[in-house]
Amino acid sequence: MFSLSNNHQHFQSQRSAKSYRWSIVIGNLLEHFDSSLYGFLAPVLGKVFFPDFSPLYQLILAYGVYVITFVARPLGGIFFSKLTYQYGSLRTLLWSLMGVAIATGLMGLIPGAHQIGIFAPCLLMVIRFAQSFCAAGESAIAGYYLIENSAKNQQMSWSAMYQSSTVLGILMASSLSTLILFSPENEELWRLAFLLGFALGIWGLWMRYYYQREETMISSLSFCSYEKVLPRIRIHWKLILCLIPIYGFSYLTYSLPFVFLNPFLAQITPFSLSTLLEQTSSLLWLDALLLPGVAFLVHRFNWFKTLIGCALLFTLSAAIMLVCLLQSSLLTIFFGRLIMVIGGVGFTAALIPWTANLYPSRDKYLLHSVGYNMGSELFGRSTPVICLWLYAMTNYPSSPLIYIFSLTIIALGLMIWLQFSYGRQEVKGDWVETGFPS
Repeated sequence: MFSLSNNHQHFQSQRSAKSYRWSIVIGNLLEHFDSSLYGFLAPVLGKVFFPDFSPLYQLILAYGVYVITFVARPLGGIFFSKLTYQYGSLRTLLWSLMGVAIATGLMGLIPGAHQIGIFAPCLLMVIRFAQSFCAAGESAIAGYYLIENSAKNQQMSWSAMYQSSTVLGILMASSLSTLILFSPENEELWRLAFLLGFALGIWGLWMRYYYQREETMISSLSFCSYEKVLPRIRIHWKLILCLIPIYGFSYLTYSLPFVFLNPFLAQITPFSLSTLLEQTSSLLWLDALLLPGVAFLVHRFNWFKTLIGCALLFTLSAAIMLVCLLQSSLLTIFFGRLIMVIGGVGFTAALIPWTANLYPSRDKYLLHSVGYNMGSELFGRSTPVICLWLYAMTNYPSSPLIYIFSLTIIALGLMIWLQFSYGRQEVKGDWVETGFPS
């Protein structure tokens, strides 16, 4: 009887843990759904919040709102990482998802500039700040928590599932954006998409709250103050500083083909924005199909060499496409973006296991949070506004390559330096530590 009771409790515990992992996947889906939705709908949002400017500068201003996240994400990352020391990962993930869900819902309720004037873009910036602040907790904790709390033989499966949820969130945003942009009522329908994201967040919150398990806290840092957290950052400042551009390049592999190219191509080619968004949805389906295979291959091959090869593939395909853009057909553009996506998927899939082994285990959430959130904001999420500004200043379609080449060279140089400076060897996807500088 006692054995049957223990087996039942063990089964329930496994079921709860699996359900909690699914809630993490849903939270990641929501974060990318919201941020991608904003990027895809920027042409509509520019009209709603910045109606007094030309279409090109409406785009630049709509993407320029991302500037506020340069501050929000690093601060949010430090804040939620600190909470993991005190309250554990599970409770912190519950709070971060709650903030993301509420901010996503509020996004759908903001009045436009025609209703409240200058207060509309001000409210937009406040809500995007709150969303980015809370999303930093999701991105800093969820991926690593999912992997480290799974059995060894399930880690790659859950990692692939987590990455697939990223693509699914972007795909949902792309599909909804296409429908909205096709509609003549698009300046109002965009609100429904963000309200749908709020409903999705409530579902994820229910799963996290219902299946939340008690977690043993780290006793040595259970009453951790910022006076104790900030020195941990100072100790590893070189590692963080080196990883910021690398994380930024990783985000560039998403924001360039999926966010920037849609409005950019609509400005300089005869193809409509809705047609380009349909192409984006097709690319995202291919991305989702590629992910499991890429994750399997990355696990079998050298992670560092995979990172270098995929980074070069991405940059080379971007260069060829932008240089030949004005002579390209829609099919040529599709294949150029597809090669960029393949390079980006491979780079992102290899980056998580490669960086995870650079961090000391006690501070992994904190250090990853600071490096990832600063990199994704400074170099990744800012890609559309920087590239559009370069085009506005030069009027050359290939001018975004100035930024792309610069970031690629910096990221590759820092990856090579980290690989050899930190003295680690890699055998078939497994790291063997030979020394870690303190």
